[in-house]
Amino acid sequence: MWLRNVATGSDTQIVPPGSQIPNVAFSPDGNYIYFRKAENAINSDFSIYRAPVLGGTAQNVVRDVDSALTFSPDGKRMAYFRANDPEPGKFRLLSANLDGSDEKVLFIVPLVYLPRHISWSPDGKTIAYPDLQPSGLIGVELFDVPSSKIRDLDLGDREIEELTWSNAGDGLFVIYRQKGPNFNRRQIGFVDLPGGQIHSVSRDVNSYATLTVSSDNKTLATVQRKIVSNLYMLPGDGGKPGDVSPFGSDGERVQSFVWSADGGLLASEGLALERLDASGKNQGQIVSDPTADILSTASCGKYLLLTWAFHNNSNTNSMWRINADGSDPVKLLDNTVPDAFPACSPSQNWVYFFSDVKRAWRVPLNGSGKAEPIPATEMNGAGFLLGRGSGVSPDGKTLAYLVELLSPDKKAGVEKLALLDLATLAAPRMMSVDPRISFGVQFTPEGKSVAYPINDNGVGNIWVQPLDGSAGHLLTHFTSEQIGLFRWSPDGKQLGILRGHADSDVVLFQEAKP
Repeated sequence: MWLRNVATGSDTQIVPPGSQIPNVAFSPDGNYIYFRKAENAINSDFSIYRAPVLGGTAQNVVRDVDSALTFSPDGKRMAYFRANDPEPGKFRLLSANLDGSDEKVLFIVPLVYLPRHISWSPDGKTIAYPDLQPSGLIGVELFDVPSSKIRDLDLGDREIEELTWSNAGDGLFVIYRQKGPNFNRRQIGFVDLPGGQIHSVSRDVNSYATLTVSSDNKTLATVQRKIVSNLYMLPGDGGKPGDVSPFGSDGERVQSFVWSADGGLLASEGLALERLDASGKNQGQIVSDPTADILSTASCGKYLLLTWAFHNNSNTNSMWRINADGSDPVKLLDNTVPDAFPACSPSQNWVYFFSDVKRAWRVPLNGSGKAEPIPATEMNGAGFLLGRGSGVSPDGKTLAYLVELLSPDKKAGVEKLALLDLATLAAPRMMSVDPRISFGVQFTPEGKSVAYPINDNGVGNIWVQPLDGSAGHLLTHFTSEQIGLFRWSPDGKQLGILRGHADSDVVLFQEAKP
């Protein structure tokens, strides 16, 4: 983490390279920088630290925090969210002194959507945060501190991601996404209060993340971000170490890809699913919806699975099954599907997914029935499911997924690989995983090992772990970028990998005079 003096343009490193740091904030007195830092490679556990502005040892202030933090206007308290602790399936708004002491619960509600951002009003009476509205879109919740009452603020076709109060207290500066073809283009707006009208601040083709306002209310600081994501093709065994080139050359960002049962390669940039030829050139669309966003794809025998946001004029995410040519769409799940990486067992005609942290679920592949929980996957307070990608073995007999098991005092967790026998649905077998694991698992083509990405000093590679307990090994040897998705071709001879990074620049928006 770096500190820039705005007047001189000079930079000073105050926190050395290490774990992911998604949120930072100056203390009200300006002497400290508070930040939320990941405690593991999979980024499932975060704590709040503080470090002196001029540099020094960072101090752990609060453990297990799942959102940004905000300070009360008198500078005496901070507020933040915590989920699944001590009750899985619920989240709570908490406040504490600046040293983490005297932690108090302000409210506890079921975990349907977890807010990641929060802002305390200048008059100290209201805490604002994004939350799911009855319409199915993410609006603003306004928590009245004196009465503990909550007001919903639905902003129509705009989804709120981040927010911060104006120092005048007359509204909220927000980062929002607008339902439609440019949904992933995050823009800056201002929400008037108490009315709730939203006005655009930025109107461009860029995308923004993080938002803070200067003390005189005349300057906004944000990060202008461009996501670079390319598809790479390697031999099924990972090939030899060395540089590789992106698959295809059209320059478009690939958001997801999938192999069809006949070995064809399909890729999506969000609005459409397209078939690619052997050189990566587009050979035509399979499905498209200019008003929706394809979040993920998966192969399921002769079918394809799509997790689709806003498809069919809805306001939610849903899971669809289609034929390999895009015909005969069938909706399998309605409403929000938190898990973007469902897995299926064509031999048993089930799709497996995670909709909460307590248990795994399944839904019939033919669309003839409702989703049902799998009792054997119940965590019963011993931990929770991470739900960041799962895989079914090539023979269709085993489901592999990740869990985090808690220590007896519930203050620490360790990632484990769970292996569920799909025939008996008995209690899953647990195995240790490499602590550098960064997200979900899948089986290797021969079915004797699982593979998953690891994050080592900011670089992503694929690790192969045999199920017989023998030593694992690296499959790839990249020296840069992160891995977002990887899949083997049906014959196991090719390995497709999505790799990418974010190009980011700090940008200042200054108030324009009429």
